[in-house]
Amino acid sequence: ALNKEPDQFQFYVSDSGGLRSASATQQLWVRNVPAQPVAHNSDGTLNCKLLVASPLPELGLIDPDGDVDLWKVKVTADHGFVSLNETALDKLTFTFGDGSTDSLMLFTGRPSTVSAALRGGYYRPTTTQNDSIRLFIADPSNAELNLLAVVHVVVEDRDSASNSPPHKNSAPPISAVMGTWMIVLVLICFCGMQIYFTLHRFRHPF
Repeated sequence: ALNKEPDQFQFYVSDSGGLRSASATQQLWVRNVPAQPVAHNSDGTLNCKLLVASPLPELGLIDPDGDVDLWKVKVTADHGFVSLNETALDKLTFTFGDGSTDSLMLFTGRPSTVSAALRGGYYRPTTTQNDSIRLFIADPSNAELNLLAVVHVVVEDRDSASNSPPHKNSAPPISAVMGTWMIVLVLICFCGMQIYFTLHRFRHPF
């Protein structure tokens, strides 16, 4: 928007003979053309475990215009929930979601507040599917939303470690031990019955 108070300067024209024109006044209005926000880490990666909250990576958000115009922000996730830094929530205005355990949130705030909210936020996956957290920002807030950063989420199942191949020196599974003892028990019973019937035949040949 145009500044309410214009700037101005006065000037005159003179020649080599010393003649000078009357003074004139020129007024100037400066129109602010917002520069687009910048994310120094616009293509990050987050490794996390199923149902375990993991801190969001630092995105390095900067507004070249300074902390002046409000940003409109949209955050989305497909297979999990995003929560922002609780200490910054009261300085944001939400139109969708509330900044806590949301898969979609829309809010406005100053660039410094938005950066602080995301810096202290975290992501919690609800499935083992890999996910993408997308950050859209409109600067100023009445402009069109533009995709600014994407965080690629790689989810590791919490039980994946138990499904990994056993170490050379690790103990065999309980099921294998019990199966072995069952085979030994059957063999003992079989041999015992054979010995019993053989002795019985010797004692009672007819």
